[in-house]
Amino acid sequence: MIHRIIDNARCAPSVGNRQGLRIINITDPALKDRLSDVCLSADTRYLLEIQAGQRPLNSIHASIVSDEQ
Repeated sequence: MIHRIIDNARCAPSVGNRQGLRIINITDPALKDRLSDVCLSADTRYLLEIQAGQRPLNSIHASIVSDEQ
């Protein structure tokens, strides 16, 4: 099952097909919690930009989503 998950991730499209892929297996629950906290702001911005009709995390066109949002 892990092989299938990794293979699906490897073949899935990325944002604009611009970045490479790295898979890291994290087994420590405390580290998983800390990482989820770190990722929350980027995940939130990504979803807000999609809702605003933008291409998420675009490095060329400025986002209309504010930091406060």
